[in-house]
Amino acid sequence: MQWTDATGKELDVWNTWNALEAIIDYANYSGDATFDKVFQAVSSNFFLLIEAQTSGNDDAAWAGIALLKAYRKSPSRFYLAGAMDVFAQLVTFWDST
Repeated sequence: MQWTDATGKELDVWNTWNALEAIIDYANYSGDATFDKVFQAVSSNFFLLIEAQTSGNDDAAWAGIALLKAYRKSPSRFYLAGAMDVFAQLVTFWDST
């Protein structure tokens, strides 16, 4: 699953993770479970995570944030492992100077 614009064109993967974060926030604040299946489908999509990790650090960071929020909502080892993978990737870019 990936978000599209009004014409059906797929948006960049970071848009997907931002939208997922918004859906999780909405569900947490409202208690509305309408979109729970959407959040589960996106946050457990291994291919979207790989795409985010290979698209750039900012895309990976958005995925990591969304996965942490998904883990807080519905503890799944996949969500936590995905967030940890993103962190491990981002740490390699730290500059100690």
